[in-house]
Amino acid sequence: MTVPAGLATTLSIQWRTNGRVILLWLVSVAGTFALTAWSIASLYNTPEKIATYADSIAGGALYAINGKVEGINTLGGVIQDEFAFMGAFLLPLLEFR
Repeated sequence: MTVPAGLATTLSIQWRTNGRVILLWLVSVAGTFALTAWSIASLYNTPEKIATYADSIAGGALYAINGKVEGINTLGGVIQDEFAFMGAFLLPLLEFR
């Protein structure tokens, strides 16, 4: 695998000029994911509740928006679905100046 010419220099300049912003976004995204996982795990704490969630997004408008979510009948699938939905709104807010 070859690295594009100037990539290391570009990343170095980006880090020197926006290091705090990059670090803030990394911590924010990791914290948002951790809080999402914690809240989903406490909300859907039984297999019956997870099955209810899976049934609610199996068809209709949410299927059109999210598509077929793999593993939605597990806690990990529910966490992935919720974080992906939230990430679709948060990622456009990333702005590096």
